[in-house]
Formats: sequence, C-alpha cells, structure tokens
Amino acid sequence: MGNDNPEALTAGRAAEKLELDRLIKRSAQLNEDKRRLEGELQAVTDELATISARIEELQGK
Repeated sequence: MGNDNPEALTAGRAAEKLELDRLIKRSAQLNEDKRRLEGELQAVTDELATISARIEELQGK
C-alpha cells in the first residue's frame, strides 16, 4: 500500500477516456468513409454491367 497513488489511477482513467473518445470518433469517420466508398463502388459496378450488356448486344449483331 505504500506505493498506492490515487492520482496515477485518475490519470490512467483520464487517458483511457481520451483514447476511447478518439477511437469512437475514428470509428465513426471510417464507417462514413466506408459507406461513401461502397456507394462509389456500386456506381462503378452498375456502369460496368451496362457496358458489358451493350458489348454483348453489339457483338450479337
């Protein structure tokens, strides 16, 4: 008990809270990026499907 330091415990908890807040914000940002990129990917996939269908149509003539 001689080495007991309540200030160190409080400082440790404060640091953990700061890290937790930072990680939550980073997670939210990454999820937002993921949704945006998935939308872009879907647009590219749709365009590729349209182009492939048109290629098949033209090759069939």
